[in-house]
Amino acid sequence: MIRVALFGILIVIVAAVAAILAERLMNPAETAKETVTSRFPQGWESAPVVEYKKPLPPLPSAIPQMSPDEFIAAVTAIERRLPPPRVPQPADAVFNDAQIANIKDRLELTDEQEPYWQAVEASLREIVWDRRRGDRPRLESGSLQRFTKAAAPFVATLNAKQRSEIQALANIVGMRLDSQDR
Repeated sequence: MIRVALFGILIVIVAAVAAILAERLMNPAETAKETVTSRFPQGWESAPVVEYKKPLPPLPSAIPQMSPDEFIAAVTAIERRLPPPRVPQPADAVFNDAQIANIKDRLELTDEQEPYWQAVEASLREIVWDRRRGDRPRLESGSLQRFTKAAAPFVATLNAKQRSEIQALANIVGMRLDSQDR
């Protein structure tokens, strides 16, 4: 019931606005010149134009000026903290950045495992598919061997929970890990 009443009010408002607009279009009350003169005061076009120029803020005196050598040293220190740019991944890479980050999160690495993880992460980015064969694609053996070599020290630091997580991740990818591999 309320919707019907609101809809009726809306129709009345739209009809009134349409009637007012139609009347103005059919019988303009004033010309364009009359509209301008009725909206602006007499002599507005001859009033002087004042340009506002915002003053420059004063230089802060608390900030000391740097010598070129100090500036170069500061920029170099900042650049050292930035991570080095990575080589773009190959088009046939098995893992992308999000998947590698997910693996790292799922493993819940300790501070002692972090240095070993960096080599594993770099080798994960290099694992690619070997699509030269006519049947289904397989992992390229060279990239898989590089990964195995980089992962060996890391795997030695894993606890039982992390090892089971790696087994689950390997199953998702389609790799079966033997008990001797773990």
